[in-house]
Amino acid sequence: MPVITLTRVGLLMKFSLALLLSISLSTHAVFAQDINSLPESRAFAYRRQLTSGRVVVELTRETNGKTKDQLIEGFFDGDQYHSRFEMELDVTDSSGKTFRSRDLHKYVFTPTETLYYFDIKQSNGRTVAAYAHRFGDENKNYKEEIFKSSTGTYCFDPREIGIVPGGLATLKTFDIKQILVPEDFSTCTRSQIEVNGRKLERVEHSIANKRLKAVLLIDTDRGPSVVYSSLRSPGPRREEVIDTVESELLAYGAERLWFPSISVHTRTVDGKVVEKTTYKVTQADFNSKVDHKLFTLAGLDLPEGHSVIEMTSERNRKVSYWVNGKLVSDVPISSREN
Repeated sequence: MPVITLTRVGLLMKFSLALLLSISLSTHAVFAQDINSLPESRAFAYRRQLTSGRVVVELTRETNGKTKDQLIEGFFDGDQYHSRFEMELDVTDSSGKTFRSRDLHKYVFTPTETLYYFDIKQSNGRTVAAYAHRFGDENKNYKEEIFKSSTGTYCFDPREIGIVPGGLATLKTFDIKQILVPEDFSTCTRSQIEVNGRKLERVEHSIANKRLKAVLLIDTDRGPSVVYSSLRSPGPRREEVIDTVESELLAYGAERLWFPSISVHTRTVDGKVVEKTTYKVTQADFNSKVDHKLFTLAGLDLPEGHSVIEMTSERNRKVSYWVNGKLVSDVPISSREN
């Protein structure tokens, strides 16, 4: 199996996709008894060891020549997670007056429902808009459209950092398993490369019935952990869209669990960079106890009397109110916040 040496440029390892795709690879059939020992299967199993915890991320997003910075806090426990972030924006109201707003967004995802709350405040602390939504799982298409228009890459499962491109993770278009575990192991191509003295396993496989191509670089000595992934797909106008994720690793906690300290997601369309998002992990606490309240309406810390829009179907909704720690169908007008 060939070993190829690449050089390190800057903080992150820079990989030339053209070079990686041109590597002469060895292909071999994989039998069922060998699957669990493959680097991609081991990397998936290793990331699944992160069962609960808290991750704080400084996010910098560059798109259309503009840069936005946010601080994101994410909690997770099993198949539940809670994400919150704040950002400042210049907003123009209907009268044409511009003011600086501070937006707070909170999301909760569970297997049966999704909760969303946002509060837009002026610089003086006055709330100018605040909404809370509750979606059942049957409203997947409707709620994804709302997330697509309102969140971009800011709402995600922290465990997907360094593997799944941010925007795709937001809408659950792809998850860790789809990126890491091939649909058909027998058609994978694999080789070894060397980066800055580290031997990495390179794996290429197909996703979504062979419509998309994934490339992984896996450090088997640290985890194993993914240090590079790319997803190549056709765009709506047949343009070539490539999402890449490059990461630096750090061992966290007493368990010394390997996880990205910095992860960069870059999207290119026909070779042109159209978006770049950097995730800098400032705090990470894994396999620790998480308050279950965070994954309920109570975890959104709604103001007393605040309305909650419950989507019972894509076309039907009802309005309830948060009173004394529970939803009620009505509340005196004097007690309502909006």
